[in-house]
Amino acid sequence: MSLDQHARATAYVVFLTVLASLFCCGSTSAQEPERSGWNLAIAPYFWAAGISGDVGVRNVSTNVDESFSDILQHLTFGGMLLSEARNDRLAFFFAPLYVRLGDRSNPGPFSIDVDAGIAVIGAGASYRVAEWDLGSSGEGPSRKAWIEPLAGARYTYLHLETNVSGPLGLNPSADKSRGWVDPIIGLSAGIDISKHWALTVEGDIGGFGVGSDFTWNALGLISYRTSVFGVDTRFGAGYRALSWDYDKDNLKWDVVMYGPFVGMIFRF
Repeated sequence: MSLDQHARATAYVVFLTVLASLFCCGSTSAQEPERSGWNLAIAPYFWAAGISGDVGVRNVSTNVDESFSDILQHLTFGGMLLSEARNDRLAFFFAPLYVRLGDRSNPGPFSIDVDAGIAVIGAGASYRVAEWDLGSSGEGPSRKAWIEPLAGARYTYLHLETNVSGPLGLNPSADKSRGWVDPIIGLSAGIDISKHWALTVEGDIGGFGVGSDFTWNALGLISYRTSVFGVDTRFGAGYRALSWDYDKDNLKWDVVMYGPFVGMIFRF
């Protein structure tokens, strides 16, 4: 298996690593009624992300430029969820993510099976430091605008297993894994456009040499609030970009993921 094939297979793994924290979904205001005490939000989501950048093992690296449709061909399992517990201005978030991808290629007389997986856990807290009452746009609660700093960490674990079958009984295999933690700090802001519609923007930076040398994230989200079977529900869509610059222990991971996302938020 060539180094280019190794790097390309590894690159498939990080699609949808969102970054494990789709904070925007949990922070959307959207004319939320006043609540007392703690409440819980659950948000399954899907990110149609492509990836581009440089991936390397030891001193050899390759450029990767894959669209979402390219990556989708290799997806065997994916699960993404955000949960948030909020009490007034204070919120805690927990965002697990797992993606598994597989591929088989047949260069010449060889057969190469690649199984790759990624687990990401994001966790942290946010606090709404400022909130403005914009008045009502008709029936329903007053519209609001808000600013909310956040801080936390993202743990990323990559695993790649390759098995090669060839002539003369040659069956080399490789099993590699790597995990790291990136501290992150950021800021989100939002505004209720109307009784049902809200706009949220968010950005964060992190790594700082603790895990990645540097990582950043930026997104925009528009959401629609309604009620489904009596449960406060939001439907959201937006665009996100997430970047890592990781280069340690013979692994180079300098990539940007980007693309639209959709999700649902159920608040109890």
